[in-house]
Amino acid sequence: MAANGTVSRANNANQRIILSTVIKAQQVDEWYFASYMIPHEPIRHWMDLLDQYVAKNDAFDAVAYPWKMENFFAFYRDYFYEVVHHHHDVEEQIVVPWGEKKGVPSPPKLMGDHESLMKALNDIKAKENEWKQLAAKVRPLTCE
Repeated sequence: MAANGTVSRANNANQRIILSTVIKAQQVDEWYFASYMIPHEPIRHWMDLLDQYVAKNDAFDAVAYPWKMENFFAFYRDYFYEVVHHHHDVEEQIVVPWGEKKGVPSPPKLMGDHESLMKALNDIKAKENEWKQLAAKVRPLTCE
C-alpha cells in the first residue's frame, strides 16, 4: 500500500490487487465503496493493458505496422469508449441518485472525474480521423 493509503498496481501479472487510486484499502470493508469497485476494476485493467501495450511499448510502431493503430482505434471506438460512456451514464442517472436516496455517499470526486475523463475520451476518439489523414500521407512515403 502506498503512503497515501491507496493500493498500488501489481508488478506481477498474476497478482490480484485493487487497482483503484481513489478508494483506499481500509474502505473496501464498506459495501458501498466495494460495490463501486466491481464495474471499475475491469475498466482500470483495460487502461493498464492499453498503457502497457501501446503507450509504453517501443514495438508499437504505427508507421511500420499501421494495422496496430487501426486495431487500437477499432477497440477504443467500438468497445472501450462505449463501455466507459455507458458506465458513466448508469452511475450518474441510476446509481448515484439511488445511493443518495438511501443515504449512501458517493465518492466526492466522482462527477468531476467523469467530466474530465469523458473530455479526454472524446479527444482520443477524435484523434482517429486525424490519424487516418496522417496515415494516408505517410504510408506512400514508407511503402515501396
